[in-house]
Amino acid sequence: MVGRRGAGDEAFAALYRADWTRVRAAAERVVGSRAIAEELAQEAFTRAYDRWAKVSRHPAPTAWLLRVVTNLAIDAVRRKRVQPARDEVTSHEDAAIASVLVRDGLTVLSDKQREAVVLRYLAGCEESEIAAAMGVSGGSVKTHLARGMARLRAAMGAELGVEGAPS
Repeated sequence: MVGRRGAGDEAFAALYRADWTRVRAAAERVVGSRAIAEELAQEAFTRAYDRWAKVSRHPAPTAWLLRVVTNLAIDAVRRKRVQPARDEVTSHEDAAIASVLVRDGLTVLSDKQREAVVLRYLAGCEESEIAAAMGVSGGSVKTHLARGMARLRAAMGAELGVEGAPS
């Protein structure tokens, strides 16, 4: 990819070198397949390169990439019924997220909640990175995360047949 556009190429190449592993890992945590994750990461970087004039001015280009790759991964889960790897689950919240991903691709959440939850718990982004990627305030990120996790917990409780599951 490098070499086609000139001066911005070195900045893009630096972003690629610095973030390839993290972007691929974020996709892999959603789809559970390294091969599919690599394809999705490559697509995310291709989109970034094609929109480099915009992405290079973004306050958090890495967060932009993570948002793109997680959306691509969620779409892959929906289309192909790809299941995330269970051995990467590390907490109760990750377990809830993974279970809902397996069941129906996080469809219980609004678009904003899904983006915030995936970026935070699957891509490992900080709240400030999520805010930059989503173009919202840090307070909005906290709200989307809290509401999203509450909906996931309620969905998991209903799935498991637990009466009065926390919401």
